[in-house]
Amino acid sequence: IKAWMDHWHIPYIAESNIRYDGAFISSTSPYYYGINPRHRGTDFGTSTGTPVYAAASGTVAFVYPAPGQPPCIVGDAACGGGLGNWIAIQHPDGWYSLYAHLSGVSVAPSVAISCGAQIGFSGSTGTSTGPHLHFELRNGLSSSNISRDPFAGIESQATEYWAQYTLITDPLNSGKQIHYPTTACQ
Repeated sequence: IKAWMDHWHIPYIAESNIRYDGAFISSTSPYYYGINPRHRGTDFGTSTGTPVYAAASGTVAFVYPAPGQPPCIVGDAACGGGLGNWIAIQHPDGWYSLYAHLSGVSVAPSVAISCGAQIGFSGSTGTSTGPHLHFELRNGLSSSNISRDPFAGIESQATEYWAQYTLITDPLNSGKQIHYPTTACQ
């Protein structure tokens, strides 16, 4: 992971957000989300082809593209409804974790997945300006469903979906710490 951006966090710099590649997005940019953001996940900047792993155990509920269909390619912003190649895993409590903008998927619908299992590869498909992983939690598969911040920060619920996390020094807010996922599963 080269950088990350949690769009649900209050902007650290007035009238700007920080993007997954570390670039600051000003309020004049079409990618600015403001204090009431439209972007509902956390973006992790990483190279195309980096393995993506399930954050928690569950069952693969949805894969785009469907098995046998051609995958999204870079530059097709509308593919996958803007999410590009993406996967949704339903967890025992009914919530779904979404993994989007993938360069490839390595799972099929209805397959049980263990925490830490490889499910795909990071990319830049759909509405994306560079290679990254979009990670999101929803209570359904529609874009109108409720989203939850996986890091349980000040603007989210208490549920932590990473099996384990650690506290690290916040690179954008001196003297503060943030939750950051580890690769270990319970």
